[in-house]
Amino acid sequence: MNLSTNRKQKIKRRETSVLSTTILKSSKEHGLKKVNQYKILSTLGKGGYATVKLCAHIRTDDQYAMKSMSKKFLKSKFPAGKTQSAYDFVKDELKVLQRLEHPNIIYLHEIIDDPNRDHIYLITEYHSRGSLADRLEEKNKIFIRHNQLCIRENRP
Repeated sequence: MNLSTNRKQKIKRRETSVLSTTILKSSKEHGLKKVNQYKILSTLGKGGYATVKLCAHIRTDDQYAMKSMSKKFLKSKFPAGKTQSAYDFVKDELKVLQRLEHPNIIYLHEIIDDPNRDHIYLITEYHSRGSLADRLEEKNKIFIRHNQLCIRENRP
């Protein structure tokens, strides 16, 4: 077996294609908010453009991360020097994410985009080890502390 064949075997294959839902059903049941077939469990994080929540599929209880973004807000934001809105960039990114298959990339499971509602929801794999930004911040703190110690040791 050659190396390229070995690499191909390690790549996790997507079990299904990305679902695209155009009808949004939102409700509350037993104190938990529901979006379509997902119950919202908790908030994982908030950023400038989106909120990420931990959710579970109602039937299977599989956990996912649900990213919620306001289409109106995204359409009003134009990154510096760009003619496309942030919403246009999100749509372009979604086209790419739907085709990507790699073990180091979190899979996009479903897009919920009701044309009659303001929010778009992205349902992705959930990984309990936190966000990449959090991990990089931790590593950066360790790196800075290490550099400070090295500088102190090398002073005359």
